[in-house]
Amino acid sequence: MPGLPMEIAKYTINQGQLQHSGKPDHQYKLQINVINSIHQIPRLDSCQLIESWSEQVQIPLRKAKPDDEQQHETKLVTKTNSQVVMFSA
Repeated sequence: MPGLPMEIAKYTINQGQLQHSGKPDHQYKLQINVINSIHQIPRLDSCQLIESWSEQVQIPLRKAKPDDEQQHETKLVTKTNSQVVMFSA
């Protein structure tokens, strides 16, 4: 539309640090939340770096007797971690 600005705001988002990049099935995404003010002007509300990865976890099958060896079951578990990424206008 003529007369309206093409750019309303410009934000600088800092670089996030991946903490689990060497793990199997590692994935990450950047989640940006934008909200509208009461005057319908978009504003950056928050920014998060979300990581997910897989880990093998050993779960005990049953309570071991004092002279028996503990038996474990190995499961593949997907874990997630999120961290807030700072930004400035």
